[in-house]
Amino acid sequence: MNKILKQGDIYKYPKGTNVRIKDSVQCHQQYHDGGTLIFQDRKDVDKGEYRVGIQVELGVCFDFHPDDYELIKTI
Repeated sequence: MNKILKQGDIYKYPKGTNVRIKDSVQCHQQYHDGGTLIFQDRKDVDKGEYRVGIQVELGVCFDFHPDDYELIKTI
């Protein structure tokens, strides 16, 4: 079961939180399967990126809008 977040809520969770990208977003399947939350400093944010990102087996991506994330609830 995944938890849908309200706008901007993703920033309330710590680095390493289990997250996934919503099914409504077109991206590689690994991002839908899930990874861990990661952040970058404001000074390191490139054009088109966000401070929040997802780390998966393929690497790290900061291209998804903060509202595109869902929490993965672990049992």
